[in-house]
Amino acid sequence: MESPSPDEKDEQMRQDVETAQRLSRKHSNYPPLAFLYLLRSLRDMLSQKKEAEHVTGREICLTLRDNLQRDFAFLAPDVACSMGIWETADFGKMVYAMVEEGLFSTSDQDSLADFINVYLIPEAFLLPFRDSPSRRHAAWPVLER
Repeated sequence: MESPSPDEKDEQMRQDVETAQRLSRKHSNYPPLAFLYLLRSLRDMLSQKKEAEHVTGREICLTLRDNLQRDFAFLAPDVACSMGIWETADFGKMVYAMVEEGLFSTSDQDSLADFINVYLIPEAFLLPFRDSPSRRHAAWPVLER
């Protein structure tokens, strides 16, 4: 499969931004950036799967956690909160908003409950940085537990 041209990528991004803005107007708890990030992450995730392979709410939450950690490192919990993501159920609400728009589909076994309490946002994002001496800044104090 050929890579899209720069013009095709620009057009896809323009369409994604319009979609994110439309979704945010309907679901005002989440800014357009949150929908845009989720939409792009889901597309990337699905492009790596076999055709018609189902993904669960848990898989989506874990992928989003990994993407946020990769893209924002120790700022991931702050970025998530700035996008209105306080708990994994927020991912589910946004995914189901996209399903309502016809961007994605669900199976009969899927439900919003699949997204509830997959992990706690602050702990999931900060855990990789907490005890790693290689990632600890020299000026950060080491607190005894």
